[in-house]
Amino acid sequence: MTLQYRGQEHRAALASQMPGVIEGQYVLAALPADLQSAVPGDTPLPALIVAAWPCPGAPAAAPWQFDRATGALSLEVTQLELSAVSSVLLRCADARMQFSQDGSVEIRGHQITSAAVETHRVEGGSIELN
Repeated sequence: MTLQYRGQEHRAALASQMPGVIEGQYVLAALPADLQSAVPGDTPLPALIVAAWPCPGAPAAAPWQFDRATGALSLEVTQLELSAVSSVLLRCADARMQFSQDGSVEIRGHQITSAAVETHRVEGGSIELN
């Protein structure tokens, strides 16, 4: 990726805590002291992007909030997509929901409630009750 600084473009790399940046976003970057390579023929070190500000028109705060007192993390977004190569596991105490690579979904809990205001369909190749 590249960034512009004083009218010049510089190669840049993201710090490990940075999930990514969007074109046009303002960033805080650590530039190498010498933008030229120390060894002739070597590529100069890239700038290191360590922070970013929201794009114009974007929310002023991140869509997540962490409460240190309770350890609660809340996230408010329009759509959330979680992807994993092998499986996704959601767990709270003894309750769990697991989505596996083979397409299976496992839901376990002491009590499971499923309700619908309108039609409630249960479909499958076979359905086993008890």
